[in-house]
Amino acid sequence: MIQSSLTNTDQIQPDLSPSGLPTRHLVSERIGAEGHFIAEQVLEPGQEVYRHHHDVEESLIFLSGTGIASIANNTYPISENS
Repeated sequence: MIQSSLTNTDQIQPDLSPSGLPTRHLVSERIGAEGHFIAEQVLEPGQEVYRHHHDVEESLIFLSGTGIASIANNTYPISENS
């Protein structure tokens, strides 16, 4: 069962991801999630998330900017609200 009393993501202290980017874990094993991972990251122009793998589902939501996402052996253009 997921346990959380936070209502504002600003209350979650960011950790550094393996890519060296500040990351807020919103839904993860830290609060009892067993099958999903949601985190918040803000990338500046030129920054990238290293290729990685999760044993659970991961959701990606892009709020602004453009880039390329690599998922499995495919690449996808990304942009605001994609």
